[in-house]
Amino acid sequence: MENPITLRLPIEMIEAMRQLIDRGLFPSRSELIREGIREVFKKYADYLDERFRRYYADGGQKGNETARTALRHLYKALYLLNGLTDELLRGKITRKRALEMAEEARSHVQSAISLLGRLL
Repeated sequence: MENPITLRLPIEMIEAMRQLIDRGLFPSRSELIREGIREVFKKYADYLDERFRRYYADGGQKGNETARTALRHLYKALYLLNGLTDELLRGKITRKRALEMAEEARSHVQSAISLLGRLL
């Protein structure tokens, strides 16, 4: 079960987060923050109760949840590429829009690769 939290950060941290997300290293700010918290839990695992130590031994994610998220990114990339192909064949897309769609698809594939890398 997930619970939303409110977090205040300096603008520099938010801008740095945006750069990592824009480069496709993380799919969202939430995932970037979760990854940071998982790293803290791994670092301080000796201070956690046994049940949390076991849970965070694999980075705090259950493998099938990570795989499902990666698949969602791959499906989104395929959807974008399929739409791009259709538009290109019809000749009804601008170069700018084609590049935007290709970049968005690339970002989703990169996110999927990053997530799947955690499972290996």
